[in-house]
Amino acid sequence: MDPNSFSAKVYFSLIDKFLIGILAAGVTFFFQIQQYKYQMLLNANVAISKINTDIIVKQREDLVKEMGSYSLLLEEIKTIGSPNDDQVKSLAAHRHRLNFIIDTLGAVDSKIEEEAQSLLASIKALNLDLTTKPVPPDKIEQAINNILDQYMHVLNIIRDIGISKTVEEFKKATQQTKRAYMGSKMKHSAPVTETSR
Repeated sequence: MDPNSFSAKVYFSLIDKFLIGILAAGVTFFFQIQQYKYQMLLNANVAISKINTDIIVKQREDLVKEMGSYSLLLEEIKTIGSPNDDQVKSLAAHRHRLNFIIDTLGAVDSKIEEEAQSLLASIKALNLDLTTKPVPPDKIEQAINNILDQYMHVLNIIRDIGISKTVEEFKKATQQTKRAYMGSKMKHSAPVTETSR
């Protein structure tokens, strides 16, 4: 076939376009694979690093349930004047569970534990008063309101810290992913040595 003929030029043009198309498809496929690997690595790093956020969310849920149950018990005691033996045991059990929840949250962020100390002190003081002497209903109501105000403050602190931990953990996971991804890229490239220069 004559390279200068019209049919040869069309033929070479088709082969040229076909090879460029295959090359473009190969490059696109390569970059999609790299993006997929990066996304999988990022997802794994986010899952690993969000452990603290998961603890905060779980313990916040437990705190809400426990305080709801504790508040109902206090309302019950307020209507009858003083706690019976079962209620005394329940007061102690609630205080211990609340202490445990706050200690667990404090292990994730000490600010939560610091902020919750006044709440725990108020609960302990009210429980002591209820189990050692008769307390008028208006004093119980005032103590309940004080405890609920402190509780709402602690919930707001937990929410704010949970949000900041989520952002912090995502940034950390992204940085770890970039380092790991770039590190794997460096391993695959040819090392520069003194003899190769």
